[in-house]
Amino acid sequence: MHTPTALLIPRMMFVIVTITAIIAGCHGDGIVVQMSNINDWGGGRFEGHFVFPLQNEDLEGWEVILTFDAAVTGISEWMGDIIKTSQDNKVYVLVNKPHDGIQQKGTTLDITVQGTSASGKAPSATGKLVNMGHDGFTVSPLPDNDTTKYNYNDVLHKSIMFYEAQRSGKLPADNEILWRGDSALNDKGNNGEDLTGGWYDAGDNVKFAFPMSASTTLLGWGLLQYKDAYQAAGLLDKMYDCIRWPLEWMLKCHTGPNELYVQVGDGAKDHAVWDRPESMTMARPAFKVDAQNPGSDVAGEYAAAMAVGYLVFKDKDPAFAQTLLNHSIQLNTFAVTYKGKYSDSVNAAAAYYRSTIYQDELSWAGAWLYKVTNDSKYLQQAELYYQNGSSWGQSWDDKSAGAMILLYNMTGKDKYKQDIEATFHDWMPGGTIPYSPKGLAFRSQVGITPICIHARFGYLTLVSDPKSKRCNVAKKCKNYYVQDVPKDVAGWVGYDASGPTFKKFQEILMTEIFECVEETANMAFMALLAADTTGLHADDYRKWAMSQIHYALGDAGRSFVCGFGTTPPTQPHHRGASCPSMPAPCGWAFQQSKAPNPHVLYGALVGGPDGSDSYTDDRNNYISNEVACDYNAGFQSAVAGILYTYFVFFSLFYIAVSLRECMFFLFVLFVCFFFFGGGGVSNLMIHVIQ
Repeated sequence: MHTPTALLIPRMMFVIVTITAIIAGCHGDGIVVQMSNINDWGGGRFEGHFVFPLQNEDLEGWEVILTFDAAVTGISEWMGDIIKTSQDNKVYVLVNKPHDGIQQKGTTLDITVQGTSASGKAPSATGKLVNMGHDGFTVSPLPDNDTTKYNYNDVLHKSIMFYEAQRSGKLPADNEILWRGDSALNDKGNNGEDLTGGWYDAGDNVKFAFPMSASTTLLGWGLLQYKDAYQAAGLLDKMYDCIRWPLEWMLKCHTGPNELYVQVGDGAKDHAVWDRPESMTMARPAFKVDAQNPGSDVAGEYAAAMAVGYLVFKDKDPAFAQTLLNHSIQLNTFAVTYKGKYSDSVNAAAAYYRSTIYQDELSWAGAWLYKVTNDSKYLQQAELYYQNGSSWGQSWDDKSAGAMILLYNMTGKDKYKQDIEATFHDWMPGGTIPYSPKGLAFRSQVGITPICIHARFGYLTLVSDPKSKRCNVAKKCKNYYVQDVPKDVAGWVGYDASGPTFKKFQEILMTEIFECVEETANMAFMALLAADTTGLHADDYRKWAMSQIHYALGDAGRSFVCGFGTTPPTQPHHRGASCPSMPAPCGWAFQQSKAPNPHVLYGALVGGPDGSDSYTDDRNNYISNEVACDYNAGFQSAVAGILYTYFVFFSLFYIAVSLRECMFFLFVLFVCFFFFGGGGVSNLMIHVIQ
């Protein structure tokens, strides 16, 4: 069944971003004091104090502007460094030293200055305190002129803003995230290839290509399927820019027919530092796969992302689209010809994004290339490498859910239909996946609190047999092994590689658990795609998808999206957002701070609650507060799908009522029932509104 084309009522919507450059105005900002306790040592030499009362809030990095009534030289101060001096030597700007940036409210900041005045006597002076923990950057919600429960337009806008906050390289002139600047401008390949650009992965400053390309594929699919939703929200051009950014970087990474860069930055060195990307000084090595060191999984994902990119841009920018398709075809050939897991070839990636198998990416890439070219060899590839059975879930590592939906649409074969139905039988209430008391579906593990297992650090592969490709937890594998655990990790957790026990397995597993609304959001997107493209159980799948997305937006009593809704997260585990505004230095003290991040990471979906709906807004709890590009990809696309569903129904209804023609009204009802899978349309829309 082909995707219905939405008949949308044109709407003019404007992206409203309110940016306020605040130097004074926040509680701790703009405090002006006179220099006091002056010691005049003769000959113009002096010492003076600037005492700033911190009555209302903590300082999260600070800047002090000193203004003297006479020229002063030889200025020194123990807690700060001079970063700017006026030509007449009357104005000095100090910024805190790294270990003095955080000052508690209820105390005072005492700046003691020594220097020599040109007047021959101690000068008079004023000091102005600027709290660098406030960027003054606020975003007004997009207009919400419909009757839906949540402002989906605003969610889409802010999610796109999150991807802008993740940008690496030279930022464009229309950069909307004012606390971000150019970064990693020297990222290069082994032979000097330009590898600038792309997205930083999560709260760190490494560029991991496997999850980045997987995120790009899902975002592109969401744009293809629900373009009308982005158009209606006034965000279509921003979404084109959003997806183009990683695609251009991926093209740079494909430096030869059988050569592909898959990572920039060393995870261990990067994670040893808590700093914004603009201030990075460590070496940033680049890692690649080639014919001798293959990576079918990551090359296949690149091929899929570029094929989707072709479909997205073929009408908007045909030349760019054709370039993407050429690289996609070549990368797919590389992936199929030289088989292997990229994490077996690139040890630097194995410790963070260890691939389980590569067959699902080969099926995924084949399906997308068949959709683009209609060449039967790609369909044969997609079916040959397809992983039969219920899908564990769509993720950066597992593409089986998406592949079964594509293949059912392409072939109509019953086995793909059965796999789709089996997958969502597992995920929906009454299936094998447990739910939190407030209704969030969680992937679970035997003997462990039911939370989503997310092997972001890649040390784990669940298998029911050492030779099998994957353990499907939904099928409740009985025997578990730990596969490919690095020796240093094994030693750290006390794991005996010669004889794994379930207890030790649990210990290792618990070090790598990420609670994630992300996995469920990805499956909500898959459910909407299944409903909209196959017609299978459309009403049930849509209702379930909406319930899961609404949980993340606030149905559980709080939002899990930064900068949106009721009581949103304020401490996502994110270096750039947690550091004070430049030029104030950052450091581990800001990671440990209990104050909200100085910068709101608008649109970022955090890891979320545990299986009992409990959540702590604390950046030190990286399990609950991690953010990542792959977290938002399926989530954002699902939100676009819900918005699309709303406008398809109500646009048709509006046309029918406005024309006041009974026959046309009946036709509209027929179309709605056809599109939305039979009964329950009215209940579905009530669910959207409520």
